[in-house]
Amino acid sequence: MDNELQHQSNAFSNLPDSFYKSLLQCLHDGVYMVDMERRIMFWNQSAEAMTGYTAEEVMGRFCGDGLLQHVDMNGNPLCGNGCPLLATIEDGNPRQADVFFKHKNGHRVPVRVTADCVHDGNGKLIGAVETFIDITPHLQDRKKIKELSEKANRDTLTGLYNRTALDMFLQDAFSHWESYQESFGVLFIDMDDLKQINDQLGHFMGDMAILAVANTLKSCFRDDDIIARWGGDEFLIILRNVNQPLLEQLEQKADAIIRQTQLPGCHDWDMLSASVGGAIIQPGDTLKTLVGRADTLMYERKKSRK
Repeated sequence: MDNELQHQSNAFSNLPDSFYKSLLQCLHDGVYMVDMERRIMFWNQSAEAMTGYTAEEVMGRFCGDGLLQHVDMNGNPLCGNGCPLLATIEDGNPRQADVFFKHKNGHRVPVRVTADCVHDGNGKLIGAVETFIDITPHLQDRKKIKELSEKANRDTLTGLYNRTALDMFLQDAFSHWESYQESFGVLFIDMDDLKQINDQLGHFMGDMAILAVANTLKSCFRDDDIIARWGGDEFLIILRNVNQPLLEQLEQKADAIIRQTQLPGCHDWDMLSASVGGAIIQPGDTLKTLVGRADTLMYERKKSRK
């Protein structure tokens, strides 16, 4: 058996170079090889198909002359010091990267490139090889997953974060407070007159009232505040880096801006209103006690208005 394996090994070692070039031509991956000066010495058919450049157009050219104008995923040029192929020639280490190249027709193509060294029969470094595959489907799948994930965390009516996402943001804020003493607070907001709107004008107008309040809140709070629909006609806002005076200002702001919000398409209805309660995280708090304090204060203010 050992003699048979040795015989087969010798048979492969005696294959002509043309056999291996033919083998590389059959690969689905784009493949090109460069010498130590990064002069292109081989360019397979898949490289032709993926780039639009024929072997005749690129053979003898230098990959560093910007033929494909490689850039990284942030748009930074790679044909100079950032070139993975050049780095592999310099340090002998294989590497992989996701980049874009410019197709002959002008559009960008996302690819995953893998660079490695090429040695002669004596082990001497004589150049490098780069293989690349089109990762457009991968990026499209990743984008779709991100979009689906984002959609799953959004309230369908208002576009605000939903209760599931809010729970994650609350836990994250609580963890930061425990680890770094980064203070945060919450505002609990409950619309005052949604039941009357539903009873007198119908649930469609009730939805429009909820949407109007949601849009008002989105336009009037800080970029780093997390605004979510708690459920029904209730909203909760997570306020980062807040103290008691600022919390009280934001309570008053939320109350005032909602009172300036008009029910769309219904001029017979007075301005909308809501009751607002706020609380700041304190030692010994849990998320339940924090939200509970804001909820209690909100209901106290709602009762005081009746």
